Amino acid sequence: QIKTMLRPLCTKLATRAIHWRGSPAAGISYRIPQLSMMYSSRAATDQGFTSQTRTLATTTPPPSSGPPIQKSVDKSQEAIDKAEQLHKELNELIKAQKDRQNEEAQRPFGSGIVQFFKASKPEMFNIFFAFVCVLLAYQIHKMRAGIKKLLADQEEKKAEIDRLRGLLATLSRE
Repeated sequence: QIKTMLRPLCTKLATRAIHWRGSPAAGISYRIPQLSMMYSSRAATDQGFTSQTRTLATTTPPPSSGPPIQKSVDKSQEAIDKAEQLHKELNELIKAQKDRQNEEAQRPFGSGIVQFFKASKPEMFNIFFAFVCVLLAYQIHKMRAGIKKLLADQEEKKAEIDRLRGLLATLSRE
């Protein structure tokens, strides 16, 4: 896996080295480490590793200056270390997630309900009082609607009483 991760990096470093020299035909070689189960930079120095050298198309001899090659080796070693660190962190996260899932699967159903209520007590109070407010608002709305209906009925009854009084007055005159 590390080998496949390093191939694009080595290719990129070789490309940068070509552009650094100013000519794509400059003789630059790059190395692809053949790593086997390398977990840290210390293990790499203890175990040692073999490398395979590939030479790009050349028309001139390779450059003789040592520092740029050393810098690219340092950068590739840093990239290897970073990749190993990320791999290790990813494995730790996966393991922690699996442990959490196993722990949740072993608990009986409903065992966390008391903890849930203790942890969310303020939210429960907020939800309860919001529900009470909604009920009170509904009651006020219904009372106002009832009052409007009673007032409308009272107006109808007054109109009916006035009509009947008018009829009675007409009948009494006759």
